[in-house]
Amino acid sequence: MKYRNAIIIILVILLSFTVIFFVEYLQLINISLDGDGIGISILGMEINDHVNNEDIDSYKILFMILAIISLIGSTSLGYMLRATKNFNRV
Repeated sequence: MKYRNAIIIILVILLSFTVIFFVEYLQLINISLDGDGIGISILGMEINDHVNNEDIDSYKILFMILAIISLIGSTSLGYMLRATKNFNRV
C-alpha cells in the first residue's frame, strides 16, 4: 500500500489525541472548585482562562466526546490498515 506510513502516522496522532482528551476529562472530574471558576488548558495552551463552575460539566462532556471520536477514528484506521495488509498477502 502506497500510503501505509502516512496512515500509521495519522493513527498514532489520533491515539495521542485520544489519550490527551481522556486525561483532560479525568482532570476535570477530579478538580476541586474554589471561587468563581477555573482555567482550562491543554498541553500548556490555555483554552479558556475563566470557566464558570456551571460550565465545567459541558467541558467534561466535550472532552469525553472528543476522546471517543478520536478513538473511533483511530480504530477504523487501524482496521483499514489491517484489512489492506491481509488483502496484499492473498
